[in-house]
Amino acid sequence: MVRTLLTTLPNTRAKQIMSHNATNWAIKQRGLKPATKIVLWHLCDRHNPDFGCFPSQKTLSIDCEMSERSVRNQLDLLEECGLVRRIKRKGTGGTYLSDRYMLGFEDGFTQRPAAKSADGKNASKPAAKTGKNQRQILPPNPVREPVIEPCADAHTKPEYFDSFWEVHPRPRDEEESSEIYARAVADGVSPEWINRSAKQYADEHKGNSKQYVQYSDNWLVDGRWRDFPETPPPDPKDNFDKVASLAKSIKNGRYVSMHSLTESVTDEMLTRKLVTSTQLREIGVLT
Repeated sequence: MVRTLLTTLPNTRAKQIMSHNATNWAIKQRGLKPATKIVLWHLCDRHNPDFGCFPSQKTLSIDCEMSERSVRNQLDLLEECGLVRRIKRKGTGGTYLSDRYMLGFEDGFTQRPAAKSADGKNASKPAAKTGKNQRQILPPNPVREPVIEPCADAHTKPEYFDSFWEVHPRPRDEEESSEIYARAVADGVSPEWINRSAKQYADEHKGNSKQYVQYSDNWLVDGRWRDFPETPPPDPKDNFDKVASLAKSIKNGRYVSMHSLTESVTDEMLTRKLVTSTQLREIGVLT
């Protein structure tokens, strides 16, 4: 048993050093939201130098203390920033397994943009030295530390989002909501539809307890704008029958401006039998 412990201790110690260096690399990344950085740190904490990194989204959800949906959103951002690449895995029976996560410091990871060291040169990883009957000697810092430029639009609110934020009855996490909003618009959803639906949703829940009103980020994730018609309802003003209204005023003896009684209007009144020729003569329209 003692021999086994002595044999496995160096490898265990090496893995601990690698995991520590991986999480240090995560901490040094700049320009990320706190939630995104938490997910990146826990990915690095789960990284195994021999087998890679493949925690399930449920595991990450527990580690990060956030919903699986939020974890997926942060993973999307990490891929957009070029810090992580997800690789699909299948089991022997063809069923999908948890994704394999390639992290920015790993060999074979294609950076977007290309990985560079702090001095602007291509980073290189010193080779570990080994010898016969010797334990592996790790270099002081075996992890490359590429300089990753933050996503340029990571904190830019999309156009029309302010209108949504003003009308939604239960706004929460403006940054997260704006990112989900932007993705919906990028997928072809009309921002006018989203904003109009948010206003109708607010009208429906006027006077209701907040516990029955969905938060803005969850409302967007669930695509709740689909609960309302994409085409706005007709404006009641568009259905206003001007000719019939004028005819009613004539029949009731109310004042009607002569400028509004054009030839086409009076012809339509007579054709639709809204008034009689006698009534038009009485007000001086017909001679």
